[in-house]
Amino acid sequence: METETSTPHPTPGEARAALADVAQVQTAATSAMTAPFPWWHYACTAFVLAVLPFTLAGALAKPAWVLPNYAWTLIMIGMLCVYGAVVPWAAIVWRNRMGMAPRPREVSLRGVAFLAVGMMLLLMAAGIAFLVTNSVYVMLPPSITGAGLMIGLRLLHGHVHGKRS
Repeated sequence: METETSTPHPTPGEARAALADVAQVQTAATSAMTAPFPWWHYACTAFVLAVLPFTLAGALAKPAWVLPNYAWTLIMIGMLCVYGAVVPWAAIVWRNRMGMAPRPREVSLRGVAFLAVGMMLLLMAAGIAFLVTNSVYVMLPPSITGAGLMIGLRLLHGHVHGKRS
């Protein structure tokens, strides 16, 4: 049985090292937690980009594929409207979490522009390929590419924001 009641104290060097480790962990956690937009924004965007080519195929199909063409068009419009509501909602969450509205320097605008223009061109090419081949398999590459690009954009945003934090 121990009779000594005093607790051992760290040396000043050990205390400084422990504080430095804590500061490094806090910095990394803050960088990860304050990524430009919430994870669900990126998940919703990846889902929209993965499903959009197939709704386009359904809207262009002749004869109608699974649903009437107008139903596919309505699904596509509805999906884009819901996505249009998710973007400002994510900005509100960002503002509430950070205390300020997102600024362009916190979001990689080149990445967003590349994704928007690239996906538009990819969808147009896939739509033309679908009309020529009438095969839904030509919609797989833009679907996979869109979801992959969105995940890559999320990683890029986290990396860019992590450097600036």
